[in-house]
Amino acid sequence: MLPTIRPNAEVRIRRAGFEEVAVGDVVLVRVPDGVRLHRVVEKRIDSLVTRGDNHRHCDPPTEAERVLGVME
Repeated sequence: MLPTIRPNAEVRIRRAGFEEVAVGDVVLVRVPDGVRLHRVVEKRIDSLVTRGDNHRHCDPPTEAERVLGVME
């Protein structure tokens, strides 16, 4: 998430449901191998598309129930 979040930086996450998330938010989501903290680039009816700020390609869509929270 460079340059927004530096390596080893501490971030504060506010618990939030899918309906509270907006494009541009940095969200924490559950993924098969742990968690991911990336920015929302598209919000669909039942999923989010995220991407790291320093990445060229988007992540696969994340289902609504995998949203854990939003970075404050």
